[in-house]
Amino acid sequence: MPAAQTAAQLTEFERRGAGTNSERLAALWLSQETESPHREATLETFWCRPNWALAHSWHALLAIAVLSFSRGMQRLFEQTWELKPLSVRNTANNLLWIGVLGCYTAVSWGIHALVDRGRLQIASNLLLLPASAAFLALSGWLLSAKRITRARLSPFAILGAVLLAIYLTGAGVYLPHLFSSYASRYGVIGAVLAMISSLFASMVVLVASASVAREVSEELDRIRRGERPPDDEIKQEWDALLDELRVRWQTLREQIDRRRNKHPQHDR
Repeated sequence: MPAAQTAAQLTEFERRGAGTNSERLAALWLSQETESPHREATLETFWCRPNWALAHSWHALLAIAVLSFSRGMQRLFEQTWELKPLSVRNTANNLLWIGVLGCYTAVSWGIHALVDRGRLQIASNLLLLPASAAFLALSGWLLSAKRITRARLSPFAILGAVLLAIYLTGAGVYLPHLFSSYASRYGVIGAVLAMISSLFASMVVLVASASVAREVSEELDRIRRGERPPDDEIKQEWDALLDELRVRWQTLREQIDRRRNKHPQHDR
């Protein structure tokens, strides 16, 4: 039996693998000592019980983080579709969405583990397209407290699933290099920074999908109602944008003039 495997087994506690930093260091030192030629080793058995209070504290922090993430997703749908914020009144749907998120994550990991073992994982991402679309549509329906119809969520589900598949394909190539470079440079903090970067990129994909899908759903609603946009709609939007820029520029100039009048000596 290899020395590293023996060291890992010796540092286990109640079938819990060597996962903490102290256990890894102990396993590394033990493997190095046992691999040294012509050296005698004396092993003493002792019990090292985990700090359950600390473990439960981390579990509580994880639960709070997941619930905060669900609140952020809820605000995304409320602000994009201009809905009245519900805040904690939608907690039941948030908890249900967390369960749906766990099921979707398990299905995603299972498909990636069974179908693809390469870096691109194109086949598994293509197989996940229906599941991703269903998950995004159900997310918008639950987190908006069922105030957004499924028909209005269809553009977001389709566009978001496609963009997520493209992002996951690119992330399969770039993220391993990002994690290894950050971890080698900054240690554990680097791995956390790389994880935050990947989560930020995925949220950018979701926000962009929601914004574009809102405009598409509004345009589809106008088409269903038989409304026709005016011929000079683009000119009207451009004129409104120019007017807003003029107002902002005039406000900025007035603020600068007021500051100059308050401090005339400093300007000299």
